[in-house]
Amino acid sequence: MPLPPYNQERLTAICERFHVRRLAVFGSYLHREADAASDLDLLVEFAPGQAPGLGFVRLQSELEKLFGCRVDLHTPRSLSRYFRQQVLAEAQVLHAAA
Repeated sequence: MPLPPYNQERLTAICERFHVRRLAVFGSYLHREADAASDLDLLVEFAPGQAPGLGFVRLQSELEKLFGCRVDLHTPRSLSRYFRQQVLAEAQVLHAAA
């Protein structure tokens, strides 16, 4: 299953509001192995000095509304060390701050 359709301008606005430096997709949607029960795995990196706190949950909620499916949001540090390097190498960027 391909990545759910989304509005790029709206994604950019969400990322700017939450100080997201980089947002990338990985996992089953990247490999086109997703099905109707799959969540969308997203890797998020915040701008330096921007600790989202509870904003992390709000960001996840906004992204779920945008993509119309459940989102599993990760930071590079939250990824398992067993597959972190693979995810970082193959993740497809959806948003990168200028």
